[in-house]
Amino acid sequence: VDCGSPPALLNTASRPPVNTTYGSAVVYHCQAGYVGVRGNDTSICSAQGQWEGANLECEAVDCKSPPALLNTVSYRAVNTTYGSAVVYHCQAGYVGVRGNDTSICSAQGQWEGANLECEGQCSRTLSNPS
Repeated sequence: VDCGSPPALLNTASRPPVNTTYGSAVVYHCQAGYVGVRGNDTSICSAQGQWEGANLECEAVDCKSPPALLNTVSYRAVNTTYGSAVVYHCQAGYVGVRGNDTSICSAQGQWEGANLECEGQCSRTLSNPS
């Protein structure tokens, strides 16, 4: 009995099985940026020629609320899960002097990338053209 190619499960990956015959197994794992929340990760080729058993459910990693950056306001994405972005802008009266204004929710569940530095407009030295 041959079960053919194992079915795809949403947000998962697996190594192709060595065999697709009765008794063969395939093990699924969550893709990067996703975490298993319930279900079985192993499917076995049954005597009826069907892959049975695997029902692994993977959900996107959640980075929770993005961190505050000094003298900035943030415009948040619709969600805080893997791949989402948040953009920071300097507060009124401040200007960006260096750094990146965008932070992305990483596969590890951390906000990464934003390091925008804002200074008060009055604290900047102006040159006098006289």
